[in-house]
Amino acid sequence: MKNDYKKLAKEWLAGADEDWAVAQLLYDEKSYQRASCFHCHQAAEKYLKGFLVYHGQDIEEEFKIHNLNKLFDYCAKASRDFADDGAVEKACNFLNKYYIATRYPGDIEEYSWEEVKEAIEAVNDTKEKVLKVCGM
Repeated sequence: MKNDYKKLAKEWLAGADEDWAVAQLLYDEKSYQRASCFHCHQAAEKYLKGFLVYHGQDIEEEFKIHNLNKLFDYCAKASRDFADDGAVEKACNFLNKYYIATRYPGDIEEYSWEEVKEAIEAVNDTKEKVLKVCGM
């Protein structure tokens, strides 16, 4: 982590792009709503962590979390430009539920295709803001 933050941030963002692409593919093919929502959460998480790395944060120890609301708070502390956008905070609130609910059996929710579309749009809001603030 002590190396090139921008290079490592790009790796996080590439992983986020991959999760976003999987979520979009599943949506386009109208298959596996839960998996698509899970990948939306993962994409948003990686975009936020990439943002933190870009801003010199050591996420190896401190940021081993999956709560998007907490990650948003860290991002807002790292950059005022990030905090000014209510869309990303709203996206994090919306997407946060998909980490646990989509992974474990039990009271598994079914998600409509409309909700999957909302999840993808929420990731898009997050991605756009991260790339804009990082100048990418």
